[in-house]
Amino acid sequence: MLSIANICLSLLRDEAGDSALWWASALEARGYEVVSLVTEGSRLSQAVRDHGLRQVTVPRRTDLLGFRAPIKIRSFLRRHPIDIVQVHRSEDLRAVYPGLVGASDTRLFLFLSDLPTTPAGRGALDRLINRKISGIVVPTRIGKSVFSTVTGLPDERIAVIPPGFYPAAYEVGPEVRAKARAALELGNEHVVVGAIGRIDREKGQYELLEAARTVFRSHSSLRLVVAGNPGSAEGENLLEFMRARVREYHLEDIVKLMPFPESVSPETSPAGGAAAEGAGCEGVLPRSRAELLSAFDIFVMPSREESFSRPLAEAMLSGLACVGTEAGGTPEVLEDGKAGLLAPSGSADGISRALTTLFENPDLRGILGARARKSARERFDMERTMKQVEDLYSG
Repeated sequence: MLSIANICLSLLRDEAGDSALWWASALEARGYEVVSLVTEGSRLSQAVRDHGLRQVTVPRRTDLLGFRAPIKIRSFLRRHPIDIVQVHRSEDLRAVYPGLVGASDTRLFLFLSDLPTTPAGRGALDRLINRKISGIVVPTRIGKSVFSTVTGLPDERIAVIPPGFYPAAYEVGPEVRAKARAALELGNEHVVVGAIGRIDREKGQYELLEAARTVFRSHSSLRLVVAGNPGSAEGENLLEFMRARVREYHLEDIVKLMPFPESVSPETSPAGGAAAEGAGCEGVLPRSRAELLSAFDIFVMPSREESFSRPLAEAMLSGLACVGTEAGGTPEVLEDGKAGLLAPSGSADGISRALTTLFENPDLRGILGARARKSARERFDMERTMKQVEDLYSG
């Protein structure tokens, strides 16, 4: 069985950190020997620890020229027989490369969850690193196109492999839905619009709040649940701003802004409840994404930027009618509108129109939910994803 070093030196719980955690969980569940190399004291290190995964911590890098982290990584790679090194941020490659010099039996892969926005380095060291990379993994076709354009690397070295999921985990029964809705103080008469994701300006939760406020004027059955945690100080400020808006609009009984465990491990089965506190939400709350999604009728991914949204894929597996924005890989995930409605990126009005369509056409919600489930089961099944990764590792 292959031994894998899973490396991400992010200090925050950003897209790269979530990706590193997800792949570590998925590969270990598959039986691989996985150890994650993360920055000591980082939120990612804590998350890896919370998931019970193996980790080695490296010193924090104060700048790209810091040498303590590369020395620790090099020491680890020299002392342990590692077959595969997978890195989740382009900027971490320079810290990893010294440990791979002379290691002809170790293969290097770059797993990217974000769309790159700046060209890769063109210096001598960058050319050496690029020659060492055996393959690059992105979750969407648009990610491949953008990465190839920005970096200048050939298409054949870039593989499109989306995260995988266990579909059965999202086939929950009516009793789970009833329990989740009761915990959230939601009645059978309510049409629940939900969103799950890190609280961040680029995730578009504020636009969703404004859209829900507009739709509520005509459809009083609407209830909005936004579940997520800030990943940065900016996200904390946004959350406080949204709470203030809820009070200003007198929507305390309509909108629930609730924290949610930051687990991005592949779901294997619905979990139980956990005590948590949130604006407008008290008591025992759903712990797993599958359980929380069962309480929703409509799922919205309102991002301004998005490469691949795991919560959106999970909502599709749950059979929810989905609304996404025309940002990054979201149209691709929703099959260009066949498996869900699309709204302009950053447009509260666009999201409002899509929600109004779903509120006024209940049958359409059922049709889109069935299409979404079928599409997600075919494209995002864990077995399919892991087969693609294993082919890449052995190719």
